[in-house]
Amino acid sequence: MATTATPNPNKMMTAVVMAVWFLVLLTSPAASCPEPCSCYPTRVDCRSRGLTSIPDNIPTTTARLSLHNNVIQTMKNSAFIDLPNLSYLYVQNNIITTLTNDTLSGLSNLRTLYISNNLIRKIPGGTFNGLAASQP
Repeated sequence: MATTATPNPNKMMTAVVMAVWFLVLLTSPAASCPEPCSCYPTRVDCRSRGLTSIPDNIPTTTARLSLHNNVIQTMKNSAFIDLPNLSYLYVQNNIITTLTNDTLSGLSNLRTLYISNNLIRKIPGGTFNGLAASQP
């Protein structure tokens, strides 16, 4: 007499949980990491990648963004507007020539900006307005 196996509810629940977890990973911000960067939960590492511009699609959860040691020449107006959690921005050792009043707009949580060793000759008044470090 053949017996049929009764499905184990614990195994079924484990399979469902694993499937949901896999879907969450696929749709997480890290899944949209810009090429050729490396992404971690709150950190994006794009240093020394030969970048000529700031990559698109940086995860909005980014708190630390490393763009140093590239050949970035310009930072567009509001380049970081979609990164409200950004606290540390590393753009040193590039060839950035100008900053505008809007380059750093929206970065109210920015605590540290490393921008040395670039080709900046003039920084307009108001460029750092609204940044956490510049507030009284």
